[in-house]
Amino acid sequence: MSRKQHKGHSDLENIEASDIEALETEEQDYRKSKSQIKREHLALQSLAKQLVALPEKQLERLALTEKLSKEILAAKTFKKTALKRQFQYLGALLYSEPVDALQIQEQLEKINLPNQVKTQRLHQVESWRDRLIEGDDELLEELFNNHENIDRQQLRQTVRNAQREKSKDQPPKAKRQLFKLLMTLT
Repeated sequence: MSRKQHKGHSDLENIEASDIEALETEEQDYRKSKSQIKREHLALQSLAKQLVALPEKQLERLALTEKLSKEILAAKTFKKTALKRQFQYLGALLYSEPVDALQIQEQLEKINLPNQVKTQRLHQVESWRDRLIEGDDELLEELFNNHENIDRQQLRQTVRNAQREKSKDQPPKAKRQLFKLLMTLT
């Protein structure tokens, strides 16, 4: 039995050139370049390094698969080249496992946030201390205005002592005292 050919056009013949270009454009949007894939894998390897650096208690808080958790714990025992290969493997696991790498990254940022805030605070206090020792009277007045409970006489005396130590190249005892005093303000 032979098939009877229908007169008319098939669906493929009805597609115009503009439709084909639109389909090709959509197809290209879904395909990732080799470079983009490589960047994503490197980002996942970086995430794997951060996960390996975490203490076990913090790892338990993250939403990781059992296999991924096991491999991260194993990576903690590896050295040099084996560790590098393990990071690559963990990156591939993060890519293939049903885990949300963005969610894990957000959880890591939440874990690290208190440390970042503390570091920022320390840098701020160090900056204040150095500026006060250099003679920044505007900062001194700003501190007095913003922190009413501060002992003005003690702060001024500690700043003078730190300035005197610096000019005489003495050990920084007053500089440390000034730092501790400023830490109480934040």
